Amino acid sequence: MSVTFKQEASTFFVDENLFYAPSGSGSFVFAQFEKWDMMKALLKKAVSERTGVPLRAMRHGGLKDRAARARQWLSWPRDMQRRHISDGPNFRVLETTYHQNGLKVGHVRSNRFRLTLCGQLTENTMQRIKKDGVFPNFFGRQRFGQRGFDTNDAAKILSESGARHLDVSRFQAHLFNSFFQHRRRLIGDRLLPEDLCLEAFRKKSFLASKLSEPDHDMGEISPSGPIFGYRMVLPQHSLEQDFLAASGLGLESFRALGKRARGGRRTLYIAARDISIEVPDEDQTILSFSLPSGSYATVFLTHLFWPERLEESVETWPDFTQTVTLQT
Repeated sequence: MSVTFKQEASTFFVDENLFYAPSGSGSFVFAQFEKWDMMKALLKKAVSERTGVPLRAMRHGGLKDRAARARQWLSWPRDMQRRHISDGPNFRVLETTYHQNGLKVGHVRSNRFRLTLCGQLTENTMQRIKKDGVFPNFFGRQRFGQRGFDTNDAAKILSESGARHLDVSRFQAHLFNSFFQHRRRLIGDRLLPEDLCLEAFRKKSFLASKLSEPDHDMGEISPSGPIFGYRMVLPQHSLEQDFLAASGLGLESFRALGKRARGGRRTLYIAARDISIEVPDEDQTILSFSLPSGSYATVFLTHLFWPERLEESVETWPDFTQTVTLQT
């Protein structure tokens, strides 16, 4: 029996987990919403209209897929609210409370996913999934929009000082994915002593040569890759600079784009945690797992069922908004 999956609100549930719990008092409203088939920007606009809070004052901690049922927190200054918040089309209010500071991007620690597959996985496949939690931390194809990223876009973005933040971040994500594929072709999944490593849920990098245990969990401590920018910290090897030079670029190429292109580091490998599989009946398999914020459930699925695709152009990766038959 074949097993299929299509990402939509009835099959793709995600719940975000903040680094902290709202304290219950303070000058900012924290509200948790459940939304479905709705982009984050439209949720913020609808809440702004209902509460009278200016849209510019609405804050979120992370992004969520549109084709999903998602639980997401928003915050806004308490003294700006003019009307009571209420449910609306494609969303409902789950909880409201208060905190001493507002949300910022990066305040989401992890996301809990619950995917409903059509059909029943074999016992061998279920056991493999439970053991196969560490995977390459690529940006998912949804990061690049419907048409993907055209390499001709790069020159246009770099030549426009007023380039949109979204276009810049898509360009950086494209370069990250391309570099990561290049690195894997050169050295596989090896950790180099000159690598800059990142520990799960921490932002400060350190040299791999400082690791006390060479055989460590790659999902907890991973080599990092480049979010290219003019202030990015480089490892002690030249892989990243050589890759950028071969693309006709250097770190200074990003300076004209301003602070949006300062750059940073992103873990190359990540771990899906708390993996569980339920089989409520012969027609369904429910796969649940948690990922650090910024990692993609669709990349994890691709890793599980089509690992070889992750070495190809992102446009060839499975499009889960269409029905896909899983290779089991």
